[in-house]
Amino acid sequence: TNPEMPEEKRNKLHILFVSCEQVGHINPMIPWIRECVARGHKVTLATDPKRKNLVEGLDMYILPIKGMNSISEIKSRAKKGFIAKYYTLYTAFRDMAGNAYHILEQYVTDPKIGKVDVMVVDFFMPDGFDIADKYNIPVFNCYPNPVPVACNSIRFFGPPHRMIGFPYHMSLSQRITNFFFGFSNKVMNTMVMLGPNIRRRSRGLPSFSDGFPCPDKSSQYAVLSKTAYGFEWATYTAPHIHLVGITAPKSLPEVNTKLKQWLDQAKQTGQEVIYISFGSHAELSKSKLEILLKSLQTIIKDLKTRVVWSLRDKQRALLQGKDEKVRGLRVESWVKQHSLLAHPAVTLFISHGGSNSLHESILQKVPLVTLPQGADQFDNSARIMHSGIGLRAYGMGPKLVQAVKNVRSNPSVKRNMDRVYYLMTKAGGGKKVADILEDTAFLGGYDYLLPYENKVKPNPWITLGFNALLIGTGIGLLRVGLLIFGRKTAQLNVRDMTIILK
Repeated sequence: TNPEMPEEKRNKLHILFVSCEQVGHINPMIPWIRECVARGHKVTLATDPKRKNLVEGLDMYILPIKGMNSISEIKSRAKKGFIAKYYTLYTAFRDMAGNAYHILEQYVTDPKIGKVDVMVVDFFMPDGFDIADKYNIPVFNCYPNPVPVACNSIRFFGPPHRMIGFPYHMSLSQRITNFFFGFSNKVMNTMVMLGPNIRRRSRGLPSFSDGFPCPDKSSQYAVLSKTAYGFEWATYTAPHIHLVGITAPKSLPEVNTKLKQWLDQAKQTGQEVIYISFGSHAELSKSKLEILLKSLQTIIKDLKTRVVWSLRDKQRALLQGKDEKVRGLRVESWVKQHSLLAHPAVTLFISHGGSNSLHESILQKVPLVTLPQGADQFDNSARIMHSGIGLRAYGMGPKLVQAVKNVRSNPSVKRNMDRVYYLMTKAGGGKKVADILEDTAFLGGYDYLLPYENKVKPNPWITLGFNALLIGTGIGLLRVGLLIFGRKTAQLNVRDMTIILK
């Protein structure tokens, strides 16, 4: 502890972390929790108890709560169609707004437990923000994805919206698409957050600010995000948005013995290894898996390399044994991904572009080729290309093969990865977060960081009228666009929520 720090600030804090059960949402908190525990603070993690293994060995308490519906349940409903998919998102957030509230309330009001000084809440857990607001506890929004600097606004100029995956410098057609995407995103966000806002009003709290839970400059809560300039767009955010970078783990577990022997053999014979994985939740069709398998076979043959493919048994069964005929390909149902990326034989990662995979790849300086499937993966892919640490492949066939060849043959990729690694690891990580939490507890909040315009609440009737005007304008512009380009030339990609003009 800094000896110049005021005595009051050196007091040990009681810090409450709150997360849904998804590993990708808990993982960003782990290095922050480790640092806070190491400083002697009392730390509690409220999450699904099945995730307690992620903080095993730490002197802390797990408060069991239920978060959002499981990913498998959401995906099964989404298969029923477009409307069912977004109704499922609405019900997921509606349920999230009621599953954990009473447990968290009992915890923060229990005199035996003591006062909670500061909270860090996953952006998928509105209950945590409700508790913090009701009991005047400073709270931070833990946002594991790229910072969406403009996700709440509808404008033609400026940076791209979240989840659209466009480059920072957009073409005219991309700006048109981005404008309509922003409009649809605003409408969808209002629908999804209807349940949580109804619950907040029933609890005597005002509605969340426009755009919650995805933070931007207008956010009502301070934000902790695992990114840094040099990878993130260099644009204006706000003082209360903290880009804290990533923290390298002190040690990693070994990969399984047989896989390690296979990797060691590849290294000894001078063969490089490409690792491919699409995360825990992606499910590819049989036809896509076969196309991907053919591409991997071509990569192995043309580049004289080996490939490790992390593929769940259920997905592998769709290949009907065809993968076993590809020499140089090893399929594993599950691997310790970070440990695998740390092996010196692994020189490239074909990924969906999820934030956890991205951060682990940067920490091990392994370049990426991405095939984004949804959510934050398009944003990550755009930043991967912008920072020069890899490429996005726009297909699983020849375009994937070419992207792999381009990354491997480009000497600047390694230099760019060294640069991004330096910037992301020098941003502060767990130590910076612990400092921020200590400062906030000592000062009693972070109101001094909130932009003035965030504190001024507009008249709700004016806001309603303005939104109605925007909706009418958007519909009118869409109709004009369809008339100009012809109905058959405007294609709506429902999955990505983008409009492609051909």
